[in-house]
Amino acid sequence: MVDEAHWPRAVALIEEVCGARGSSLMLGEGPPTDVRASFVGHYRRGQRLAGLEREYMKLYHPIDEGVSRFRRLPYNLLARHADLYTEKEKRRSTPYNEVHLHALGREALCVKLRGSESYSHITWTACHPVARGGWETGQIAMMEQLLPHIRQLVVFRQALSQAGVPGAVLTDLLDSIRLGVIHLDRRGRVIGANNRAAAMLRCGDALSDRSGTLSAHLPTDRRRLESLLSDALPRHGGIAVAGSMMLRGSPSRHVVHVKPTAAVESDFGGPRVAAVVLIVEPSHGGRIDPKVVASTLGLTSAESRVATWLAEGKTVTEIAADTGRQRRSVYWLLEQIYAKLGVRRQVDLVRLVLSVTEFA
Repeated sequence: MVDEAHWPRAVALIEEVCGARGSSLMLGEGPPTDVRASFVGHYRRGQRLAGLEREYMKLYHPIDEGVSRFRRLPYNLLARHADLYTEKEKRRSTPYNEVHLHALGREALCVKLRGSESYSHITWTACHPVARGGWETGQIAMMEQLLPHIRQLVVFRQALSQAGVPGAVLTDLLDSIRLGVIHLDRRGRVIGANNRAAAMLRCGDALSDRSGTLSAHLPTDRRRLESLLSDALPRHGGIAVAGSMMLRGSPSRHVVHVKPTAAVESDFGGPRVAAVVLIVEPSHGGRIDPKVVASTLGLTSAESRVATWLAEGKTVTEIAADTGRQRRSVYWLLEQIYAKLGVRRQVDLVRLVLSVTEFA
């Protein structure tokens, strides 16, 4: 989840334990009537099929009859991909009979997972089963156990991308200046923190480590954090689970992501990093000048404010609330920004804004 170099092997392992010949992952953002795919990944035995992704999104996705039905599915429900099409569509649908046949999608199981913010969702698909008799009960049970992990993967990687450190390895995270990073050992003791996280811990208005372990200021936050740490650092060989929460014990609402790691021995027998904690401040402002963004990128003042707030970690919902706009209006402004700058995703826009402000 942290090191992108390991992701292809992780995909291959997921496909193997689920008994699937392939898999796909997609992130959709925007209101139900205007969803934009900000990430698409199609894999087979861990190998990414970029050509198939581009072909589907350009030629088939706009006319795929199953897409609108999939968006109406409840969250966390594994559904047969074939059930998204009528019998007539199965005979005549171009997407169903061309790309989904080639992509092994006809016998696939798909699921909609809740995204990290409103107006976003995650699509995960397990393609054609390896077994000739179709999906077995044990395989479906394994998929259901994996769903919260897959969701947390996307949430965690989004936090890294929005902080300007996509694809970072574990040790590189401590060099980040755009988010707080804390390393914990197997007992949950703090063994490393970057400058931003250390300043947060010293302040103590949301988090502290006075006893050597991470603790939240408010009792309700403290209990939730203790639960997250317990899940990420289980005792007696339990399964480690990632999780996220929002801390409300400070003027700036901190979002905390706790991610267990594959513990690697450090140099000279030092302590192992068993979990990494990312601390993001969605409502923290004042670091990026909207005027610089507007003049450099050729945006209007309204567009530059939206781009700036996204780069500082605010969600579309928070931007709408702060400006008194409807969320649809904010998404409309994003569309104008995308068209002007030639980008397609919020992550790409954030990277562009951060690159501009770093050299301004």
